[in-house]
Amino acid sequence: MNYQNKTKEELIKELQEVQQKYGSLNATFEKEKIILAKLINAAEEFIQFSSAAHDYTKMLQIIHDISGAKYAVLNIFDDNGLDFTTVAFAGINENIEKVSSFLGFDIVKKHWKHDPLRDEKTKQQTITRFVHLHDLVGDIISKSAIYLIEKTFSLGETFVVKIVKENKTLGDFTLLFNKGETLINNEFVDLYAHQVGLFLDRYSATNLLRVNEARHGAMISNISDVIGIIGTDGIMKYKSPNIEKWFGWQPHDLVGTDGWLTVHPDDLERIQKEFFTLLEKDNSVKTVEYRYKCKNGSYKPIELTATNLTNDPIIGGVLLNYHDITERKRAEENLRYSEAQLQMIANNFPDGIIVLYDQASRYIFAEGLGLEDIGFTKEMLLGKRPQDLFPPEFSEVMEQKIDNAFKGKKETFEINLGEQYFIQTVTPVKNINTQIAAVMGVITNISNRKRMEDLLNQTRYNYETFFNTIDEFLFVLD
Repeated sequence: MNYQNKTKEELIKELQEVQQKYGSLNATFEKEKIILAKLINAAEEFIQFSSAAHDYTKMLQIIHDISGAKYAVLNIFDDNGLDFTTVAFAGINENIEKVSSFLGFDIVKKHWKHDPLRDEKTKQQTITRFVHLHDLVGDIISKSAIYLIEKTFSLGETFVVKIVKENKTLGDFTLLFNKGETLINNEFVDLYAHQVGLFLDRYSATNLLRVNEARHGAMISNISDVIGIIGTDGIMKYKSPNIEKWFGWQPHDLVGTDGWLTVHPDDLERIQKEFFTLLEKDNSVKTVEYRYKCKNGSYKPIELTATNLTNDPIIGGVLLNYHDITERKRAEENLRYSEAQLQMIANNFPDGIIVLYDQASRYIFAEGLGLEDIGFTKEMLLGKRPQDLFPPEFSEVMEQKIDNAFKGKKETFEINLGEQYFIQTVTPVKNINTQIAAVMGVITNISNRKRMEDLLNQTRYNYETFFNTIDEFLFVLD
């Protein structure tokens, strides 16, 4: 530049222009420094996964500041990537209230159904420009309301900045500008939207993991079985929290201790032998019963299912499933006692049989000296139904009577097997919960009684015939 031929005034003017240009560049540089500082601070919060990072209002305010927008809206998409909810609005508060009154609903927390036209307009790029707001919303909001908003607030261009992660739309920023203004700092806006996408994706995954862990914990705490993991050295590595409910222990009472301490001494050798056999083969499974020691010193009968998962990187031991079988053992004992009582009664019931039927009309118990009279042994009856053993004219009636008994009705009927006559009564048998668990049949051999009745009837007939004959003879003599 030749300064020699210029006047003093011209040189001063040029210096002023340079100074003004430098000042403008310096101001721009200072603004960019502030923006970069905000982006760096936000990035640090995202990385630290702080609660401040998930503040939607704060998240939106940053892009509102760096973009130069008059108003900004943050929308978060549903898992389907189509529907979304407005979660934050940045701008002048009183104007936000006016917008809500124009629309007839609150913008924040508004859930929007999928708009294919909006989706089509914004899917090609991260930042999409609309000359007017009504070009974006289409028919989703009434045109009169949109025109009123645009006019009232002197709105011009609108930009939609998508928040994506691996081609999945997580949300978007909708930026609204004054007339004559436009988006500035596009690169910073794009960079920030990318940061937000990374954070929201991580937050969603972490939140899903947290929900799954909570659900898993709730399920484990409320199931009737206790879960445990024992190492190959016999040391307990894990006990589910519900162990306190069933056995009185807290998980920390047992984790890190010898797993054999809760096995009854009389069962210890047998259970250890089963355990070491289990370790010989990966993924092998064994189910055993033994007595488990409770915290109060008592023992409960349990059924333990153990699975060798020592090579599984997550389990790294033997997975244990403890099932309290106290009620089952009590029921089995009650059943044995009941069967013993029935057998004692049946053995002292010379002409009769006592049987039990299940819901399918199968014989599940059969005792009595009268079995020989019907031509069957106990072994021949058990597991069979009447239709498997007797003629249809008898078995069909009998199974109907059994079905009626399961509905609560007591039935009595006669059976005729050749020269043998029986009378059978079927009665519902209830368990401790007053539910019908089986049907008991009492069968009595009445063949002798039948024969006596037949003989008596024959004798009565003979006498009647004899006297009738005498009467007729005397009538003739007269």
